Amino acid sequence: MTAEAGRVAPVPGFLAGGGEMGARMRSYPWQASPLGVPGSWAQPLKTLTAVLLASNQAMFIAWGPERTMLYNDSYAEVLGLKHPGALGQPFHKVWSEIWADIEPIVARCYAGEPIQMDDLKLVMHRHGHPEETHFAFSYTPVRDEAGEVSGVFCACMEITAKVLADRRQAFRLELGERLRGFSAPREIMATAAEALGRHLDAAQAGYAEVGADGHATTGGEFDDGRLPGFRAGRYRLVDYGPAMAADMAAGRAVVVHNIHEDVRTSAPDTLAAYSVISLRAFIIVPLVKEGRLTAYLYVAHPQPRQWSKEDLALAREVAEQTWGAVERARAEAALRESEERFKFLDRLGEATSRASAPREVMAVTTQLLGEHLQTTRCAYADVDANNDRFIIRDDWTNGVPSSAGEYSLGLFGSRAAADMRTGRTLVIRDVDAELSNDNGGAMFSAIGIKAIICCPLVKRERLVAMMAVHQSSPRDWTKGEVALVETVVERAWAHIERVRAEEELRESEARFRLMADAVPQIVWITDASGRAEFFNRQWSDYTGAPFEATTAAEVAASFVHPDDAAVTMERFETAQKTGGPFLVEHRIRSRGGDYRWFLVRGEPLHDSRTGKITRWFGASVDIHDRKQAEAALRESEARWRGLFERMQEGVEVDELVYDADGRAVDFRFLEVNTAWERQTGLRREAVLGRRAGEIFPAEDLKFWVESFARVAETGEAAHVERYVAPLSRWFEVITYPFERNRTASLLLDVTARRVHEERQTLLMREVDHRAKNALAVVQTMLRLTRAEDVPSFARAVEGRVTALARAQTLLAEERWNGAALHAMLSGELAPFLAGQRAELDGPSVVLPPGTAQPLAMAVHELATNAAKHGALSVPEGRVSVSWHLGAGTPGVLRLRWAEAGGPLVTQPPTRRGFGSRVLEGTLRGQLGGAVSLQWKRAGLVCEMEVPLGSGSASSDMADTGKPAAD
Repeated sequence: MTAEAGRVAPVPGFLAGGGEMGARMRSYPWQASPLGVPGSWAQPLKTLTAVLLASNQAMFIAWGPERTMLYNDSYAEVLGLKHPGALGQPFHKVWSEIWADIEPIVARCYAGEPIQMDDLKLVMHRHGHPEETHFAFSYTPVRDEAGEVSGVFCACMEITAKVLADRRQAFRLELGERLRGFSAPREIMATAAEALGRHLDAAQAGYAEVGADGHATTGGEFDDGRLPGFRAGRYRLVDYGPAMAADMAAGRAVVVHNIHEDVRTSAPDTLAAYSVISLRAFIIVPLVKEGRLTAYLYVAHPQPRQWSKEDLALAREVAEQTWGAVERARAEAALRESEERFKFLDRLGEATSRASAPREVMAVTTQLLGEHLQTTRCAYADVDANNDRFIIRDDWTNGVPSSAGEYSLGLFGSRAAADMRTGRTLVIRDVDAELSNDNGGAMFSAIGIKAIICCPLVKRERLVAMMAVHQSSPRDWTKGEVALVETVVERAWAHIERVRAEEELRESEARFRLMADAVPQIVWITDASGRAEFFNRQWSDYTGAPFEATTAAEVAASFVHPDDAAVTMERFETAQKTGGPFLVEHRIRSRGGDYRWFLVRGEPLHDSRTGKITRWFGASVDIHDRKQAEAALRESEARWRGLFERMQEGVEVDELVYDADGRAVDFRFLEVNTAWERQTGLRREAVLGRRAGEIFPAEDLKFWVESFARVAETGEAAHVERYVAPLSRWFEVITYPFERNRTASLLLDVTARRVHEERQTLLMREVDHRAKNALAVVQTMLRLTRAEDVPSFARAVEGRVTALARAQTLLAEERWNGAALHAMLSGELAPFLAGQRAELDGPSVVLPPGTAQPLAMAVHELATNAAKHGALSVPEGRVSVSWHLGAGTPGVLRLRWAEAGGPLVTQPPTRRGFGSRVLEGTLRGQLGGAVSLQWKRAGLVCEMEVPLGSGSASSDMADTGKPAAD
């Protein structure tokens, strides 16, 4: 390397300074460029280069055949991303995107024509995307030393910001002026959207309203056709990017230059949603009211687009300006609408007030509402109980067919069905845009509906009716129109309820009067004080007096029997004070002048809030016949009760008691008479109301329950005699069916009769037995009696038969219940007792029937023997008979026969005679007793022991006094 080559070339003076571009020019390898090294440049080029480096205005030079570019720092800002690569490059390459626009200008300048332009519009790609720019500049041809144009010198000023600002200002002024000419919110939004869309050269611009469910309904106000897939309709915001939807909900504007590059929109499923509507870039300006996203302005484009800050600012301004105009228009419209609505509602109220039937109310309402809203149809429908089927009975139409008929709610799509069943008003502005055919669109279209407001009426959580206005073409329903329909529905329902209530009231009053006139009683209504408000026909028919608004006191004085008037008023005044029912029995004068008894009852109606009586509702029931019947019944009952109590037969009324299986298990005493008490020995207070099982043992209870149940079930009377052990009595009972599960029984204590009959039976058996015994005894006496001759035999037999007869007589006198021992001894010793030759000493003893006759025979033999051979055979002789009951052996009679004063006994007899055999046979053999004979010198002593407890061995009659078992 030579020294010259190693030295740095001196910097030419014309390149001094110049800031960044001065430095870049000084360091640029010019030797490789068409211009060559700076020192070799033509003098005009050097001079102009020094000028532009020293200037603050944007300048550039295009020099030489290649139009090589030189520029200063200010122009570097114009180049954008093309700087610093534009230095030393051909002009047409640097500005290739605008070369077609400026090449003619450059050519003219190279031809020697100086050119100046105040505003040149160019679309440059200096920041990576196309952008509109505006410049004011002058192109000056520059000649070299030879006088030829070798280059162009340009001093320029970018006026893009000013041009766009002026344009936006003009846009604002024009838009404001245009918007002032509209009063309809939809026209305002459409005008603003179109103006903004055209100003920004966007494919589509419009407004969307956002519902509480997060769905946006776009209006498609401006559409130049470049977004055919993005039609007006309902869209769910989260489907187009949850983050974007969140920004909108927070009130933040959304600017997307390219959906593929924005993190909020570049998720695969989100891109798929955008692909359907061909949307690639957009601006959204949200409107948040009271914390909720309610609407937004949108500007959309089918290709990626670098939206500028100015674009966003303009969109914000248009949104605010439009919303302000819309709010103002809506307020004005709402005011007009409110005034019209009040006038309409007044007219509607007046018209429906004259209607007297529900269908008449609906006919008037649908017609007036349809005409007021200028719709094509207005209909009212009743919904059945299952919330699915509804019936349009009548509708008002304007040039379209009637929609009357029966429909299923499900046919109109899920949205309509859900809104109706949950009580939300359905608002559809464009059926084709908002509903698919398979989700109600086809059904709406089939009956000529392209826009609809359908308001449900939900009562007690059930859809009961709907009212709808239809439009045969799309229609942007206002909030006021929706509110009006909702108000009309409520008022229509209220009118229908009123009409129905009035109709029901009239029917109720007619039914009440018909019913009141049909009943045989006098029906009346008074006010709280007792002034009559209503009497049914029976009052006039009975009293002959027409209905008059008379007071209670006037009625009492004019129609009530004088003896009953005071108590009537006293009872009514008491009822007024206590608030309780009014109840009295009094006599009312008939048209014929006679009086009949009436039962009068009035019930007070109390005010639910104050509790005060507001009316009396009452009836007067003719009880004259009943009163007479009651008097007769009381007289009859008194007679029956007297008979009941005077009856000698016991009477009882019983009620059967049944178990869970329906079996009679007991009975309850309901009523008994005095004779029943006397015959049973039980007091009625001890048995009435009690069960028999509490009084009688199970065996007796079972018999009587079965007997009474049989009578109750068969209805046939039963006659029975039975011994009741707990009462120790016999009863004859006749039981009759009385009432359901009840019986009445007559009972008679037949214990005496039964005992008498039993005794008679026993007596008959005893007589038969005794007769047989007597005959046997007589036969024995005849066989055993010994005598020397017939007269002696006859005397002996006669005496013995007489003794037997005396014993029989004693038993017969006592009805064979027994014979007194003293009487029996007196009879045998009567002749001797009179002469005081015999004495009797002992307690009162009754001999059983079976003992009396054998003992009488024994005593007879002793007396006969004493009279013939012993003490009684001589005048001085005596007989002493004493007896007592054994202390150690109860029931044993000890009897002692002692003779004295008769012939002395030297020795006992050597042989046994008839008397000895009788003593042995009767006392030992027949009575089971004992006998001893002692032949003392003074006379015979006979001691006898006779058992009394069981009578004789041959007797079958007990001495208990109780009847034998059945």
